[in-house]
Amino acid sequence: MEKIVFIDCKELRFLAEEMLNKKTNKLFLVKDDGAYLTQSHKRSQEDKNIFLGNQNGNLVAYGNWVTSWNEIISLNPKENKNIWNDTSDALGGDDFVEELEFPNRLLQFMEANTNYHIFVNISNDCIEYGINQTKEGK
Repeated sequence: MEKIVFIDCKELRFLAEEMLNKKTNKLFLVKDDGAYLTQSHKRSQEDKNIFLGNQNGNLVAYGNWVTSWNEIISLNPKENKNIWNDTSDALGGDDFVEELEFPNRLLQFMEANTNYHIFVNISNDCIEYGINQTKEGK
C-alpha cells in the first residue's frame, strides 16, 4: 500500500473554501505530471480572480509520497527533478483521476484550521483517505 500525504494547508484551505461555496463535496486525486488534489468543478473567472491556482486556473495541492522507509518525496514537478520516476514508483506508470468525496464537516475543518494533513492510501483494489490532525504549526 502506498501513502500520499497533502500538507500544503494554504492550497487545501482555498480548495475547501471554494468547495463549500460551490456546494460540492468532490475533489479529484490526479496522477499525471506529479500527484495532486484539485477541484472537481469548473472555475469561473471570478473564482480565478480570488485565487488563480495553477497555469490552467485550477486549485492544486501537490502531495508527498511516504515511502515504506518513511522517506518523504515531493510529487510536485516544481520541486522534484525526478518527478516522472518518483510518481511512477509511488502510483504506477498510468495517469489517472479518482474522485474523492469529503463531507462538509471535513471541508469546514480544512477551511478553518492549519494543523492537519490529508492522507490517501492506495492499494491495488482500494483507496482510503481522510484527515489527520497534527500538532499546531506542523
